[in-house]
Amino acid sequence: MIAFCTCFALSFLAQEFDLYEEDAALINVGTVSHYRKSNLDGSHASRVSVYTEDERTLHSAKWTPGRAGITLVSAKMDWELFSVVEFESSRLGPGNNRQTVARLRYDPAKECLVIEAGSQKAETKVEHFPWHSYDFDFASLGATLPHRIDPEELLTFAIYDAGNGGLEFKGEVDLEYVGEESRGTRSCRKYRIDGEGLRQRGGHLWCDLEAGFLVAFEIDLPDEAGYTSNKLELLEIEPLSRESWDAQLKRWADGED
Repeated sequence: MIAFCTCFALSFLAQEFDLYEEDAALINVGTVSHYRKSNLDGSHASRVSVYTEDERTLHSAKWTPGRAGITLVSAKMDWELFSVVEFESSRLGPGNNRQTVARLRYDPAKECLVIEAGSQKAETKVEHFPWHSYDFDFASLGATLPHRIDPEELLTFAIYDAGNGGLEFKGEVDLEYVGEESRGTRSCRKYRIDGEGLRQRGGHLWCDLEAGFLVAFEIDLPDEAGYTSNKLELLEIEPLSRESWDAQLKRWADGED
């Protein structure tokens, strides 16, 4: 294990980073985690599949079985910031047709997130690290949770998502340990998750007791149009090569299960 420290002048940043210790052995490279996404009552069901290509690269595909077209987000993690520093959102259609929607990068010199969508470009000052995107189905949050030194200690992070023509600081969110609880066949740690970043419409989140990976969350606040709330539930984790992942994306984009 390699413990990271930072040289940031702002003390609150160092305090948050002290809660993590990066361990490459905890990054499940070459695996895809398949989740069922729905409203809290199970309606409006779709899928979210998160593929870990390498130690820094995550891909998240939102798709609906039997329906053509998927939303794909590819992100680069920084294991000193425990946050995303590069991000690309695309829409994949039948026939391998790809349309880039937006790109994001972190500019350390300006300490801001720069987002480009078409001809539009906007910069947002980073108020708090680590940061995560709720629109990204908390994929980056799930990637960092196994690296917490004490998984029962209170964790505070920031949410940044689209708004006001760019990327907007939505506020902070607290992840507070509640206790152990079974979720399906898995033993989990259960957390309360809420804060201004979720408009005080949070809920609960579950992580695998041993490995720390994201098993589920149930949150009152929806993260996209068409939903009234947000529930994510792990279905399975499977090994997959990059070539097989690309082939699977094409099948989903073509409307094949």
